[in-house]
Amino acid sequence: YKEEELLPYKLLIEDGYNDMVMTAHIINKNIDENYPATLSPLFLQNILREELNFKGVIVSDDMQMKAIVDHYGFEEGLIMAINAGCDLLILSNNGTGEYDELIPYRAVNVIIDGVKNNLISVDQINQSYNRIQFLKKNYNIKK
Repeated sequence: YKEEELLPYKLLIEDGYNDMVMTAHIINKNIDENYPATLSPLFLQNILREELNFKGVIVSDDMQMKAIVDHYGFEEGLIMAINAGCDLLILSNNGTGEYDELIPYRAVNVIIDGVKNNLISVDQINQSYNRIQFLKKNYNIKK
């Protein structure tokens, strides 16, 4: 990874952009040799939040893509993404073959169980909630 790769993001954030950014399921071995950006605290916390000072909402790419489910599984992928710093998780419900009308409920249950079993911190959930509410307020979104 080269410092200039971050320049567009750095300039946007310095110019006041702090709304939302989407992650990618790519691995940059110079940043984190083990995990894709979506699941990497090194990338999301150390670089995006701390180094670049991004305060906005981090949204994952589709958590049902093969890059996640084939390597980490659905449940573990969700937990890892939240712990890495994703505030919103995309579930497209079209990447794994058959449509699953229960996928939103399965995801919610994974998160609830993750909190109950201390796999996801309540503080992380609260921080995400606050960032999402701040974004909604800025765009006058009531629901």
